[in-house]
Amino acid sequence: MIWIILCKDKENAYEKRMSVIEEHRNYLSTNPIKTLLSEPMMDKNNNMMNDFFLKLKLKQKKKFMNFKRMIQYINQVFGKKLSYHHLIRG
Repeated sequence: MIWIILCKDKENAYEKRMSVIEEHRNYLSTNPIKTLLSEPMMDKNNNMMNDFFLKLKLKQKKKFMNFKRMIQYINQVFGKKLSYHHLIRG
């Protein structure tokens, strides 16, 4: 199953996000999920990350639900809008 996750950041979330970026990268290095694409999205002036976009491949919906709980926590800290989309074709 292919999933797209979009998160729109809260105002002034950049500093907080940067304070945990290494911890986040260390977590991803354990390969908890197969990440097909992970990209920051920039503000209107291309100066600062203010959102993120993920494209994930998971074999089981249960794995996505576990990952979704972690993303929801991140969203509570950083985000103001979070959306999930399941793609029929990857």
